[in-house]
Amino acid sequence: KGQIIGGLSPLREFVSPGLRAVCAWVGLNTNKPMGQALQTQLHPALAPLARVPVRHVDRFAVQLFKDTDMECGLRYEDVATLTEKFVELDTQAIYELFLGESITEDGEISSLDMLVAMVLCARGTPMNVARVLYRMFDFDDSGAVRGDEFVMMVCLIFRCLCIVLGGDNLCEPDDEH
Repeated sequence: KGQIIGGLSPLREFVSPGLRAVCAWVGLNTNKPMGQALQTQLHPALAPLARVPVRHVDRFAVQLFKDTDMECGLRYEDVATLTEKFVELDTQAIYELFLGESITEDGEISSLDMLVAMVLCARGTPMNVARVLYRMFDFDDSGAVRGDEFVMMVCLIFRCLCIVLGGDNLCEPDDEH
């Protein structure tokens, strides 16, 4: 079994320098809430989320996904269900964005890719965004995230940042970042 990481203390220690380093690497202003810091660079399909509080994404998408026990692979209809409360979002454009990043050709997209991207694009402080992500990856709702779940979360954050920001446009890290 993976190591249990309880509470937000270890997350806070990781997120503050870690998230700031990632933000600096991709040229984000860490003094702004996450969605606003990303706003000028967001993929057009996700840009409207910069005006949506992260708690709404948590309540109306992440929690809905958990409560309805949706599959990890989302069909178009599932994407429509998860985005229906966000009237400015173009469900088709979001589906096509993640379908283009899919590693399978079965017409399904990764639920975690889409939800992590939505959380990262939403308006909120880095700590509030981290709390939502932490709860999302607490798969058994125990209040703790195992080490393997934490690694999965970090990997998906980087993957989704590349998708949301158009990975081909990211600068290479240098000695300062």
